[in-house]
Amino acid sequence: MAAKGRSETDPRFCSLGRATVRRQLQRLRSEADGVLANADVECVHRMRVASRRMRAALVVFEGCFPRKRFRRWSKQMKLVTRALGAARDTDVQIIYLKELRSRSNDEQMPGVAQMIEAKVALRVSLQKELEGALERLMEGKAIDEMDRATRPDIKEGKGGTWRRSRALAYLDLLHRTTELRFYAPHVHSEGAKEKHHQMRIAAKHLRYTIEIFRNLYKDHLAEELNATKRLQEILGEMHDCDVWEDEMAKLLSLPEVGEEALRPGYAFLLKDRKEFRAQNYRAFVALWDGMEEKGLYDAMLEGMAKSAEAALKLEERTEAELELRPETKVAIIGDVHANLHALRAVLEDAERRGAAIVINTGDSVGYGPNPEETLVLLRERKANSVAGNFDLKVLRAGPKIKAKREGDKWYGLGWTYRRLSKSGRDYLRSLPREIRFEAAGRTILITHGSPDSMDEYVGPQTPRERLEQLARSSRADLMITGHAHRAFDAVVGGTRFINSGSVGRQDDGDPRATYALLTLEPYQVEHFRIEYDVQGAVDAMRERGFPEEFGRMLLEGRSLDYIKDRTPSKTDRQLKTAVEAAWKFNDTYLKGDKHSRNVSEVASQLFDCLKDLHHQGAEGRALLECAAACHDVGWVEGQLAHNKTSMRMVLEEETLPLAKRERVIVALVARYHRKAHPRKDHPHYCNLDKEGQQEVRELASILRLADGLDASHRGVVEGVRCEHDADRIILHLAHTLQPGTEERDASGKGDLAIAVFRRDLQFVWDGN
Repeated sequence: MAAKGRSETDPRFCSLGRATVRRQLQRLRSEADGVLANADVECVHRMRVASRRMRAALVVFEGCFPRKRFRRWSKQMKLVTRALGAARDTDVQIIYLKELRSRSNDEQMPGVAQMIEAKVALRVSLQKELEGALERLMEGKAIDEMDRATRPDIKEGKGGTWRRSRALAYLDLLHRTTELRFYAPHVHSEGAKEKHHQMRIAAKHLRYTIEIFRNLYKDHLAEELNATKRLQEILGEMHDCDVWEDEMAKLLSLPEVGEEALRPGYAFLLKDRKEFRAQNYRAFVALWDGMEEKGLYDAMLEGMAKSAEAALKLEERTEAELELRPETKVAIIGDVHANLHALRAVLEDAERRGAAIVINTGDSVGYGPNPEETLVLLRERKANSVAGNFDLKVLRAGPKIKAKREGDKWYGLGWTYRRLSKSGRDYLRSLPREIRFEAAGRTILITHGSPDSMDEYVGPQTPRERLEQLARSSRADLMITGHAHRAFDAVVGGTRFINSGSVGRQDDGDPRATYALLTLEPYQVEHFRIEYDVQGAVDAMRERGFPEEFGRMLLEGRSLDYIKDRTPSKTDRQLKTAVEAAWKFNDTYLKGDKHSRNVSEVASQLFDCLKDLHHQGAEGRALLECAAACHDVGWVEGQLAHNKTSMRMVLEEETLPLAKRERVIVALVARYHRKAHPRKDHPHYCNLDKEGQQEVRELASILRLADGLDASHRGVVEGVRCEHDADRIILHLAHTLQPGTEERDASGKGDLAIAVFRRDLQFVWDGN
C-alpha cells in the first residue's frame, strides 16, 4: 500500500479545502470556553472531533496552503488533539467506572471506588495540560493565520471543475480504503489486538476523508460513511477494553500494589472488559463481513472512478501495481544522488539480467550533477520509488539557499532545487514515505531508512538487538531499505533485511555502483558491483562548478564526511556559528525560553569543571551547548516523548551547520536529557563508533544533570564549582533563590553521570 502524495490541485478543490478547514476552525473556537471551564465533558468530546477533522482536512488539502504555515498549523493541531484525546479518554473511563460501581457488590466496591479516585485525580492533572495546549493555540499566530487563509473570496471556485475535484477526492479515498483493507486478513483473528488497533486508526482516517468529500456526490456517500463510522466506533470500544485489560492485568500481577481489599474490584473490572470486548468483536466481524459481501467500498470506488475518468491521472503506485509474480526479477536500487552515469549503467545491467520491475529506496537527487535527468529516467522506467531524506531536504531547504558562498549546501540543496523543473519537484513531493504490499504470501515493506525514521541506517553496522526490534515493529517478512550506502542482506527475527547499497555515492572505498536483484520463488537476492564512467560523472560536476571534494567522493568511493574529516578541525568561528544557529532554532519554537538558557549555562560550567574526567575539547563544549539549546524544542508537539521529538527535529533541521556525525551526537544528547540511558539497540546511537557513543554518554550525563538543576525553571543555580577524587564528585552550587525540586531532580538525573564517571555525586548548596 503506497502512502498518499499529491502535486496537483485546482481552484474549486482549494475552495473546498478552505471552507472545510474554516468550518472546523469555527467549531474549535466555539468549544474553547467550555473546555477551559471543564463543566461539560461533551465540550471536550466535540472539540476533539473538530480537531481530528481539522487535521484530516489539513492533510488532504496540504497543497492549497503555504508549506511553511501548513507545517506550523499541523504541529499546533497535533499538540491540541493529543491533549484533548487524553482528557476525553479519561472522561470516558470515569463515566464507565461510575456505571460499573452501580453494578458492583460490597466486596468489589472498594477496588472500583479506588480506580474512580485515581482517574479523577489524573483528569485534574490532564486539565492543566489541556488548558496550556489550548491557550498556546488560541493565543498563538496559527489561529489567526488559518483564519486569514480560509476567509471566503467571491472569486473562489472559478476556473477548474468539480469533475477534477472528484478525481482528486478519488485519490484520497482510494488511499484510505486501501489502508483500511490492508488489515482485513486479521479481522477473523480475535487475538490480533494490535492489528485491530491499527485498523481503528485506518477507519478513522477513512471516515473523516469521506466526510470531507461527501457533498461532491449526489448520495453524499451516506451508506459508506455510516458503515465506516460504526466500524470505527466498535473498534474503538475494543481498543478501550484492551487498554483496561493491560492496565488491570498489570495491577493484579503486582502483589505490592494496593490493599487486598481492592483486588476483587480490579478482577471485576477486568472480567467486565473482557466480556465487553468479546461482544464487540462479534459485532465487528459481522459488520465487516457484511460490508465486504455487499462490496460496499468496491462500489464506492468504482462509481467515483467512472465519474472522473477523463480527469484521472494516477501518478501514485497502489498495491495493485505492485502485484509481483513469484518468478519476476526485481531490481532494487537506491541512493542514486543524481549520478546519471551510474544509474544508466545499473539499469542496463539489470535489464540484461531479466529485471522487469524496479524498486527505488530514495535519495534520487542531491550532490550529483544530473538531478532532472535522473528523475526523468526513473519515471521512464516506472520505478516504484519512496522519498529519501535528502530528496525532502532539497524540497524544503533548496529555495532558501541562494548563494554559492554557502558551499556544500548550495551544490547539495540550492543548486539541485533550481536545476529541477516544476514537474521534477512535484514528482518528488508525490513520493510516499513507504510502500507496503503483499506478494507470494509475504508482506514486503520499502522504506528509505527504518520504519521509525528515514534518517536511521539499517545495514551492516546495525546491532542485532536493533534489527530484532525492527522485525517486531515492522510487521514485514521482507524489509527493503536504503540510506546506509552499504549492501546488506540478513534474516533476523523472521524478517529479511535487504539494503542494495548505493548507485551513485559509495561509502566503502569501492567506487563501483551497487544494486541487487530479488526473486520471490526461488526466494533469493543477488548483489552486484557495476563499473561505470566515474570520470564522466566527475567531469560533469566540474563543468557545473562543483567543489573538488564532490568529485573525490566518486573517485575514492567515500562519503563527503570522510573526505572532509581529513581536513583541519572546525575553527572557533565555525563553532560559534553552529551554536548561534542552535539558539535561533530554539527561538523558532520556544520564543522567550529561559529554561534552556539556564540549562546551557549550568551545563557549560559543569563541562568546564569536569574536564579532567571527560577529556573533551572545544568542539565537545559547542555540541553540548547546541544540545542544551535544542533539548526541549520537541515540546512544540506536546510533552509526551518530547525528548524523542527533539531528536527527530534536530536530525531534520537543515539550518544547523553541523556535519552528519555532529548532528547525530547533538540529537542524541538532546534525546537522553530525560528517562532512558543510551542503549546499543537505540536508533542512531547504535550506528556511532565507540568514540562517538562515549561522547554522547558524557555530554548527555552533563545535560541531564544541568536539566535537573533547573527543574523549577527559575534559574536557581547561579554558579557551579566541582571537586573530585577517586570515589566521588562534589558539586558546590551557588544560589540565592531557595531550591525547590532541584535537589530531588538533580539527584535523580545524576544517575547517568554516576555510571559514566564511575563516582558518586554529592551536592553542596552554598546559599548567598
